[in-house]
Amino acid sequence: MKKSKYNIEVNDNGLLIFNTLSKELICLNGEAEKMYAQGIFVNSEFTEKLLKKNIIVDDDFDEFRYARFNHYKKILSDDLLEITIIPTQNCNFRCQYCFEPEEYSVMSYDIAERILKYLKKNLMRYKELVIDWFGGEPLLGRDIVLYIMNEIKQLCREYGVVLYSTMFTNGYELKRNLFEKLVDSGVRYFTICIDGNRETHNIQRPHKTDKDSYTRIVNNLLDISQNIKSNSDKFKILIRMNVSEQNVHTAKEFVKFYQENFGEDHRFNIVWQWVHNWGGERINETGLNEKLLGEDKCAELYEYSLSLGLISDEELSANSGREFCGAGKKNGFLIDCDGKLYKCYMAKTNPKTQDNAVLGFINSSGKLVIDDKINSQWVMPVEPGDKCRDCVYFPLCTGSSCPLSDNVIHKKARCFTYKKQMIQKIKNKKRCGKVEYITINAGENMQ
Repeated sequence: MKKSKYNIEVNDNGLLIFNTLSKELICLNGEAEKMYAQGIFVNSEFTEKLLKKNIIVDDDFDEFRYARFNHYKKILSDDLLEITIIPTQNCNFRCQYCFEPEEYSVMSYDIAERILKYLKKNLMRYKELVIDWFGGEPLLGRDIVLYIMNEIKQLCREYGVVLYSTMFTNGYELKRNLFEKLVDSGVRYFTICIDGNRETHNIQRPHKTDKDSYTRIVNNLLDISQNIKSNSDKFKILIRMNVSEQNVHTAKEFVKFYQENFGEDHRFNIVWQWVHNWGGERINETGLNEKLLGEDKCAELYEYSLSLGLISDEELSANSGREFCGAGKKNGFLIDCDGKLYKCYMAKTNPKTQDNAVLGFINSSGKLVIDDKINSQWVMPVEPGDKCRDCVYFPLCTGSSCPLSDNVIHKKARCFTYKKQMIQKIKNKKRCGKVEYITINAGENMQ
């Protein structure tokens, strides 16, 4: 027996071991920690448990090949259908880092019916359905969202398909009454960005007409938290701060505000992201491209929020079998408000991907007309580099964590971009209770 090369070890009141291939997390204490450190796997129950979780493997087992096999199974699986829907390209904000050009269009009920026709004919083939709502600002197309979701919810009940639905919204229109309708329709996971305090948020994420959108968004979230009584399984709201040089000085103020107002409400979680140049002209026009920070600062802020007892439920993707980006899956699609199909919305405006942007369209009978040649360029991963073979992070990215950048634009494996936050993510996973403790006391069998 040997230790898996995909173990990340963290000392945190015991030895935390997270296996990036199995996604299992254990905490070893007492003699169990010593036995693991010394490579002593003689206790049959202890050894069996570590083997099952891939913490240790047989001496001749090729983990790299198994990781690639596991990746292919997931990206080519017919168990999961993952659809991102753009109900409108309209937006009421002009965020400085947004990659989307300003367009004015809303999905018609004709396109909505085409989507529903497709699902009525094909949904029974799948075990799970993921619907992601994006925009524009999706709540400017709320009527279409609610209509489609209520129909989908009924279809999933009829076919016995598990439904996950998420929404990325600026939160400005998310009044409590609308929020309750969305949750009842099946949208359960929301991501809302608050970029620091009132001043920095309103600068980095300006509303087109309201100079203080921050106050309205915060009030919407406080209303939801204080006046909707439910358990933590009913919905999740991720409050994300996008960190740049122009707002990083307010980050700890933001954490304290979050702690005071949402720290005890486990339906809310805090998430950190550093501002990237996601494309488009606006980030250059506003000068924000000269004020970018890297992952180091997010890792530092993540650690700070953990030190205050805050947790971040970033396991939504893993919970729904979505470890990898939907654009890199055979059955992952984006339906624009005009009925065109894409793999990734960023490809629509990227000059380097014009030939591979439009995947096809959904016709009047509800059939997805797809160009398999284009789909293959997104789905089939590039060959991992030599350094990937023994990298502990390989099962998390497989050398192509971003299908747009790695498979389509650069056509080569790139290094995993979230390495520096992995320690915090593992500690957070423990605080969420997603860990198994294994203790062996001196002279005793495994407990």
